[in-house]
Amino acid sequence: MTDLTIIGIPQSTYVRSIRMLCLEKGIEHIHEPAMPHSDAVTAINPFGRVPVMRHGDFKLAESEAIARYLEKSFPQGPAFLPTDPMAAASVDQWISRINTEYYRPCILDYLFGYIFPKTEDGQPDRARIDTALESVEKCLNLADKSIGAYGHLAREELSYADLALFPILFYLSQTPESSAMIADSNHLSGYMERIGERDSARATLPPPPPK
Repeated sequence: MTDLTIIGIPQSTYVRSIRMLCLEKGIEHIHEPAMPHSDAVTAINPFGRVPVMRHGDFKLAESEAIARYLEKSFPQGPAFLPTDPMAAASVDQWISRINTEYYRPCILDYLFGYIFPKTEDGQPDRARIDTALESVEKCLNLADKSIGAYGHLAREELSYADLALFPILFYLSQTPESSAMIADSNHLSGYMERIGERDSARATLPPPPPK
């Protein structure tokens, strides 16, 4: 039985990225669903964010740190975090960009305006959604341009940057304005289709968000 456990709600884009990495590399693991700020999570990450990880007695938080630990601890399979300086820098740039420039406007502002509206009638928060649209479009256009140049987000081969982006694109493909942007792009639809057909994507398909 494996002693590696990935803890976090399956709807989380960050949890899905780590689970996809494990599956792509053939790392045996257990997924333990847990809500942010639950006891199982805060025992490892006092800030309550997911995912967190247990590997034997070793505990770790923050998705990027977990990804790097897994890449070094389980070298089998393809490398998703390259060691070549230029390739590594390109992947790191995109991971940082997704964390700092993509997640808030695309997920916290735009997507949550649909699925977790704070309106009195429970309808989508149009003000919140409309405010985020310009940033969402900028994010999608930049990703589309890079995918057009490389075939994947940061390089010709699939990398952890792709695994970080795909779960966000998955949600954006299900909301009206962003799905239209993806459909009108030059490369995003085909890119999503290619990654979405991988076993790692199929096995981590998220259930509907909790109420």
